[in-house]
Amino acid sequence: MKFREKLDWINIGFVTGNGTTNSTNQYEFIDFNPPGGNVYYRLKQIDLDNSFNYSEILNFYNKFEDAVYLFPNPFKSNIQITLNQYLDANYTAQLFDITGKKIANINLDENTSLINLNHIDKGSYLLQVLDENEEVISTQKIIKQ
Repeated sequence: MKFREKLDWINIGFVTGNGTTNSTNQYEFIDFNPPGGNVYYRLKQIDLDNSFNYSEILNFYNKFEDAVYLFPNPFKSNIQITLNQYLDANYTAQLFDITGKKIANINLDENTSLINLNHIDKGSYLLQVLDENEEVISTQKIIKQ
C-alpha cells in the first residue's frame, strides 16, 4: 500500500505468502509507477484466519519521476526542456541520431531551457539527460518536422 502526501492509501499489489512457518521468509514487490515527491509505503499482512496487521510506515523520496518534460514534440526548430522541480540545474543533454551518432551536447543551466535545433535534419532523434554524475535520468525520442 502507498500514499503520496495526504492522499488515501492505495493498494498497489499482492504477494502470496508461504503459509504458516517458523522460519523467516523474504518477499519482494516492486512499485513500477511511483509518483514524484514523498511517497509512503506500508505492508498489510493477512493471516489465514483473515486477521491482519500493518507494518510501520516507510517514506521514500522520488525526485526522478517525470524528471524531464519536452515541448513541443514533434518540433520544427526549437524544443523546450524542462527539468522536474525536484532536480537542481546544471544537467547535460545529449542528442543522438537514429544510428547512435552523438549530434550535440547541451548544457542545461536552468530548469527550463529553450534549445535551438534548427541546424539538424528532419527525423527522429534520442535525447538523453544526464545528472552531475553523468548518469542518465531520462531518454526520450524526439521528432523534428
